[in-house]
Amino acid sequence: MANRRLSMRKIKEVVRLHQEIGFSERQIAKSCDISRSTVKEYLHRVQRAGLSWPLPADLDDAQLENLLFPSTQPIAPEKRGMPPLDYLYQELKKKGVTLQLLWCEYKQSNPEGYQYSQFCKRYQSWVDKLDVCLRQEYRAGEKLFVDYAGQTIPVQNPLTGQIQEAYSLSPPSVPAIIPSPKPPSLRICLPGSAPIPMPLNSLVGSLRS
Repeated sequence: MANRRLSMRKIKEVVRLHQEIGFSERQIAKSCDISRSTVKEYLHRVQRAGLSWPLPADLDDAQLENLLFPSTQPIAPEKRGMPPLDYLYQELKKKGVTLQLLWCEYKQSNPEGYQYSQFCKRYQSWVDKLDVCLRQEYRAGEKLFVDYAGQTIPVQNPLTGQIQEAYSLSPPSVPAIIPSPKPPSLRICLPGSAPIPMPLNSLVGSLRS
């Protein structure tokens, strides 16, 4: 007789013990009173579905079951219906948006769609074809390039205790915090971040040649 499926509650506990607590398959089997082979099978299904702990808050038991036990019947490619890839590209630029979140939204509206790994593979293949190069020609030591590194961070004034959101600069060799909102341009060169002087730079280049 075929093995009965575990309840969604127990499957979630298997995932939690493995990914959050760090239990081995043997420890999970003992804790959940199931065989080690069953633990291994369900962890494999979770990995194949591209899920991680904590599971998305809006993922109900029925959706989880569909992800872990997809239909074995072949699905026509047109029914999988990848969302517009340029839409995904623009959405990922928004704060807090991840590819996994977009995939969960996609699966809610298209349960027969691609699993997470194929979804990511198709998106990345499309991104790799984008021409995002910006060629800039300049003399060595002539310019210093910095960029804002990610989201804002809270910075406390040691004198007043006031907390203000600010941007940090990248690369890390440029030790600077810029108050939010961003200024239209950055026209300062901070101590310790100045490029090599032009005459010395030219000398090094001539010695190498």
